[in-house]
Amino acid sequence: KPVAMSYAEAISAESLGEIGSDITPDTDNFMGAYIATFASRYIGSSLGQLKALRRETQAGELVEALIQRTAEWLENRPGQIAMNEIVQQNNAVTREVFRQAGVIKLRWVTVAGNCPLCENLDGMIVGIEQDFAGKGDLIEAEGKAPIHVERQVRNPPIHQGCQCQIVAG
Repeated sequence: KPVAMSYAEAISAESLGEIGSDITPDTDNFMGAYIATFASRYIGSSLGQLKALRRETQAGELVEALIQRTAEWLENRPGQIAMNEIVQQNNAVTREVFRQAGVIKLRWVTVAGNCPLCENLDGMIVGIEQDFAGKGDLIEAEGKAPIHVERQVRNPPIHQGCQCQIVAG
């Protein structure tokens, strides 16, 4: 929580500077909900992986498979979470600060050359309470596997490794 709150303060200051606002945003309640949602996503992902492992593994091999999975988590998961949460929290806090400052439109901005799939969203403008993509949407780009959107996407990231941003529209 202290790391997330500190990051939120820095993001708030940058977001306010971007739009030239001098309000003092209240991000405490938002960040409490954000952290609870993060915990839920993390637990849900872990549980989903463990259930899939149980379905796909022979009973006599399950203990070894669990040991291997936890070793993989210890090695890879911190970096994956950091990569995703930097983008997720940045954009979620930016959206909330913009909302509190009275911004009514958001624009999706793709990091140049980052992802052909995200290029389809680049420049898209939505209302601050609207989604950029919804559950069931399909985002396609030539030569790439499509993204099957599984949740309401109010801000980036839309996929693993996404580095897109939102700005005031």
